[in-house]
Amino acid sequence: MTATVVALHGFLGAPDVWDAVASRVAARWVRPWLPGHGPAPAVYDGEFEAVVDAWLDPVVPAGAVLVGYSMGARLALSYGARHPGRVRAAVL
Repeated sequence: MTATVVALHGFLGAPDVWDAVASRVAARWVRPWLPGHGPAPAVYDGEFEAVVDAWLDPVVPAGAVLVGYSMGARLALSYGARHPGRVRAAVL
């Protein structure tokens, strides 16, 4: 079974910043745009944790590895700390 890596870019980054890493690590890579970034920015209203959950719940499969840089690391830390049964590991 191939691991799923959910890679979250930094504040001024984009999903393609992970291309070089993804090309060297065998896994199923999920590289979403962060909320408020990208061609179709998502806008959420509510408390930080609720927004993180609303955005990442549909993106993070059970047993995923979260990888985050800068702002992406902050989001990964928040999600992983509150959902330890769903996230296998986090690289921040």
